[in-house]
Amino acid sequence: MPTNGTQAIDRAAQLLSLVVLADEPPGHADLVARTGLAKSTASRLLQALERHRLLFRDDAGSYQAGPLFALYATRHEPLDELTRAAQPTLGHLSAATGETVNLAVVRGNAVVQVAQVDSTFM
Repeated sequence: MPTNGTQAIDRAAQLLSLVVLADEPPGHADLVARTGLAKSTASRLLQALERHRLLFRDDAGSYQAGPLFALYATRHEPLDELTRAAQPTLGHLSAATGETVNLAVVRGNAVVQVAQVDSTFM
């Protein structure tokens, strides 16, 4: 681990990664074994991650991703990535055909237009 003042951050990030990427919620002993951290160090870091809502400890004592992840996920709009990735193709298609090109997605029972490149004839 680095000794340039970021050791605690690196250790907390390691614990957080182990919890978030685990197939089953790990317990304290499992996290201590996998990281090699002292029990007291792991406890302090896990408590800090809980306080900041990055981790949640369930009734069985296992750790799961905390509610802050759910909040972040609701703010992240996957359509932004789709439209950003599709924009060059939409532009090329419009330039090649001279027509208006639309990108739409299905939302429930409706089709919603999410991007458009206007015709060169307009």
